[in-house]
Formats: sequence, C-alpha cells, structure tokens
Amino acid sequence: MQTRILNQESLENEITMKVDSQFEMLKGIIDNQKENAKMIISNLESVQDYRPPPQDFTNQTLNQLNEFQ
Repeated sequence: MQTRILNQESLENEITMKVDSQFEMLKGIIDNQKENAKMIISNLESVQDYRPPPQDFTNQTLNQLNEFQ
C-alpha cells in the first residue's frame, strides 16, 4: 500500500514538473510574440509618418544642381 502511495506521489510530482515546464515555455512564446507585435506596431507608425517626395523631385534636384554650377 505504501509503495502504491509513493508511486502516485512521484507520478504527481512528475506531472506537476511537466505542466510547470510547459507553462513556462508558453509564457516565453507569448512574451516573444508580444515583443514582435510591439516592433510591428512601431514599424507601422513610422510608415504612417512617411511622406513621399514630390513628383517633380528629380527635376527640382537637377535645377538646383544647375543653379549651383
């Protein structure tokens, strides 16, 4: 009877350790995804701030270079 109780306790400990290990692994995955999401949001915000150059940018640059010469 005592052996059976000891086996059940060791099985319970083993299961608890595995569950704790998997829980920590999942927390790590969630933290990693959270950091990735923050980076993506930051990149999207910088894209929203982007203003393309005017359509005649090349002509303006060439004119300014000609004036500089």
